[in-house]
Order: sequence, then structure tokens, then C-alpha cells
Amino acid sequence: PYSLSDNAIYSLCKDREGGIWIGSYFGGINYYPRFYTNFEKYYPKGTENGLHGKRVREFCQDNQGILWIGTEDGGLNRFNPKTKTFSFFTPSNAFTNVHGLCLVDDNLWVGTFSKGVKVVDTRTGAIVKTYQKTDSPRSLIDNSVFSICRTTTGDIYLGTLFGLLRYNRQSDDFDRIPELNGRFVYDIKEDSGGNLWLATYANGAYCYNVSEKKWKNYPHNENNPKSLPYDKVVSIFEDSHRQVWLTTQGGGFCLFHPETETFTSYNLADGLPNDVVYQIVEDKDGLFWLTTNNGLVCF
Repeated sequence: PYSLSDNAIYSLCKDREGGIWIGSYFGGINYYPRFYTNFEKYYPKGTENGLHGKRVREFCQDNQGILWIGTEDGGLNRFNPKTKTFSFFTPSNAFTNVHGLCLVDDNLWVGTFSKGVKVVDTRTGAIVKTYQKTDSPRSLIDNSVFSICRTTTGDIYLGTLFGLLRYNRQSDDFDRIPELNGRFVYDIKEDSGGNLWLATYANGAYCYNVSEKKWKNYPHNENNPKSLPYDKVVSIFEDSHRQVWLTTQGGGFCLFHPETETFTSYNLADGLPNDVVYQIVEDKDGLFWLTTNNGLVCF
């Protein structure tokens, strides 16, 4: 659909913006815009070697340099950055709605919606373990796992629809964190101080202070403009200056001030095109790139 509409070309015209207008004999007019950006685009294809899925949720690179791409509608894809080719992870036909991805040595932990956790050996492509909810209180608390985080101390945390879990290596099971019982944990990040940050989907943000060994909840307070701007928190990000930022689904994004435990918010009133912000990444120049419901933003 993005090729020329016809091979019989009758006329060409370059406009003042640098775009090319192409008149064809049987295919009407085509337009080739000036190449403003350096983005390469990858569209879903119905072939084994194409991208499967339109809703891309998560990226994770393995030790061989292969990029694993989890989608919410097409399972797991593998992308080779050197050859720029895709290969579909066929076993993910059984768990097409993928959310959390986390590399633990050579094993990729895959959090799914309603199918539990799959552990994939990235070298062989075999699923070596499956964790699901059972009657045991040390199993998964729920089969929908939205986020997975491995800390610098080697602990593995799972954020689920109904709480937070910590993996126990010795017994190969899970400890349930009582302070987060019933909370929809959407994202988990460890900051440079070793503190654990959680984005919840209805109860604001949580932080576990490792030195004090205490959990602290940061909810939205409509009477306090310096509180968290919205209770649906989507992601946590720490920048190169060790500042913690949070994105929300309806209140823009915000910067956390640890000295006062307050937030500075940025939203539509500040020029943000949309108040639903998904992720933040920082480039080498210190600029932030944010994904929103109304396009990509440079901050």
C-alpha cells in the first residue's frame, strides 16, 4: 500500500516543502514527502518473517544482541538489528497478549495476560518453565503479569493484576508482598539508590525505601497541586541526573522531589499534546522522548 500506484509515470513536480508529486497514467496522483525524520518504520506482515502484532508493549535485548518484542495482540517477535530481520516466536501463539519482559542471565521472563509467566531460554528458544496461579499461597497471586524487574541484588519482582510478588530462588516459588495486596502493579523500576518504585493503575505510586525498609504510597490529592497528578501511573523512569519521573494515564507526567516528597507536573496546560503519557527515554543530549496518545514528544 505504500508503493507507487502505477508504473506508467507521466509527470513530476517538486513543491516548495521538498515533496515530490507524481502523476501517473492509471493510478492517479502519488505524493512522496520530504524525509524529515530518521525513523525506520516496521509494519505488521502476515508472514512468518514479518512483525506479528500491531500493539507493541515491551522490548528486551538478550545477550546475543537479539531484540525481543512483546505485543498485546501478536505474541513475541525476535528482531536482529544487524540484518534488520524479524522472526516470530512460534510458541507465543499460545500467549499472544505479552506485557512484562525481563532478561535473567540467558533466560527471558515473559509476563502474559491470563497465561502466567513463561521462561524462555534465549539461546535455544525453548520454554524451560511456566509459572501459574494454583491453590498454593506461594504460587502466582494472579495469572496476569504486567511487569517484571530484576534488581541489582538479583531479586526478581513481578507486578500482577492483584499484587506484587518476589521470586524465591531456593524454593522456586513466590513471596507475596502484603503492602501491595490487591493493587494492580503496572510497572516496576529500581532507582540508583536501590529503592523500588511501583506504578499502580488506580492507587498512585509506591516506593520501597531500602534503608528504612518501609513502603510509602504517593496518591493524588486534588487539594494539593504538588501531589501526584493522577492515580493511574503507567511507568517509572530515572534520568541521568538520578531524578525519578512518573508518567500517568490522564495527568501527564511529573518529577519527584525526594527532599519534600512532592511532585512537579507537566500536562496539557504546559504544551503537552495529550495527558496520557506511556514511556520516557533520554537521549545522549539529555533530551527526553515521551510517547503519548497524540504522538511522540521531545522534552
